[in-house]
Amino acid sequence: ALTDMWSKAVEGPTCQAPYECSQDLLDSPLPLISCNSNEDGPIDPWFGRQPVGIKFGSLSGMLAYPEFLSAIADVPILVRDGEALSTEDIIDQQTSRLSIIMLLISPDSGILSFLDIS
Repeated sequence: ALTDMWSKAVEGPTCQAPYECSQDLLDSPLPLISCNSNEDGPIDPWFGRQPVGIKFGSLSGMLAYPEFLSAIADVPILVRDGEALSTEDIIDQQTSRLSIIMLLISPDSGILSFLDIS
């Protein structure tokens, strides 16, 4: 099962341009099940998105990959730079946190609500 998952990662969109996989992952399936490091370091692009510094909500002060919820929940593929990527692969075993942020607006009442679900 691990070797099947590894083959899918190495041969699929996870390791193909514009993304890159480390040589460790290309050589062995073990990095797929290893724990993330707590060390600070550069964060690589994920599904064509560069990480951005979040300045509000529960992710304040963290680097994150923002995406519209409908882009990963309502469609089976996401096209970035002309390449079709399966949205099933966006949230994987290495995902450590997911936050859904919504702005709810009622123009008639002049109310703006910020909802943050983590």
